Amino acid sequence: MRFKPTLLLVFVLIAAAAPALSNPTAPPPINGTYISTDLGGGVLAARFSESWAGSPPGHGQVGNTLLVSSVDGPLMGTQWELWCSSISSPPMLLTDARDSTGTGETAWQVDYDGGFFWLSADGPWATPGAIDYTGNVESLVSMMTYIYEDGEVVGAVSSVQLSGTFDPLNWEGSCVEYTITGLSYIGDTNQGPKPPDYPAFMAQGCGPWPAGVGAWGDVTGITINIFNCTETPVKNATWGEIRTLYR
Repeated sequence: MRFKPTLLLVFVLIAAAAPALSNPTAPPPINGTYISTDLGGGVLAARFSESWAGSPPGHGQVGNTLLVSSVDGPLMGTQWELWCSSISSPPMLLTDARDSTGTGETAWQVDYDGGFFWLSADGPWATPGAIDYTGNVESLVSMMTYIYEDGEVVGAVSSVQLSGTFDPLNWEGSCVEYTITGLSYIGDTNQGPKPPDYPAFMAQGCGPWPAGVGAWGDVTGITINIFNCTETPVKNATWGEIRTLYR
C-alpha cells in the first residue's frame, strides 16, 4: 500500500477504521521486537499531527487528537500508522522547574483514549501471504516536557508508551506495544500554517478532517514489540527510565 496525496491518506484511514472481515487464513504477525532506523532497525521514523480542541485550543487540552504516520522519503503512511487517540482527561503535572522569570521546564503525564493502529503486510513483522494488520489502541500515555523562556513555550518533547490488540477476527491473541522515546514538536498553528509534508489534522472521534488548529512534529526512537498476549502479560511502562530522558 503506497500513496502520496493527502486525500488518499484520508480514504485509507477511514477504510482501516471500518469493521474488519474475518480472514481465517491470514498469517499472524511475527512475534518479536522491531526498532526504528535511527536505532539500527527496519521500522521507519514518522511524523505526527495533533489537532487541538478546547476553548481556547492549545497543548494538553482534552480532545486533542493524534495522527502518526511513518515516513519514507516523500511518502507518508506506507509502513505503519496510529490515529484517532484523543486526550481523555486533564494532564497531570509531575514537575515544575520554572524560575521567577518563567524560564525552565514542566513535565506532565497525558492520558489518551481510543484509537487504531495499522501495520503494513510487507513490513518486517509480516510473513508471505499476510494481509495488512489492524487493531485497537488499548492504552496510550505520554510523558510530556514543555520548555519555557520568559513564560512562553519554546519547545516540547515527549515519550510515549502504547499497548494495543490486533483485530481478533484475524489475529486473535496477538498484541502490540509501542515505546517512543523521541516525539519532538516542530511547530504549531500559533506560529503559522502546518506544512503539507506533515499529516492532516484529525477531528476527535475520527470525525471529518478539520482545517483546524494544532501542532506537528517528528517521531524517532521507536520500538514495536509484537507478542502473544494469551501467554505473555502486557508489561507495565518503565516510566522511571523514560522520564529521565526529558528532565
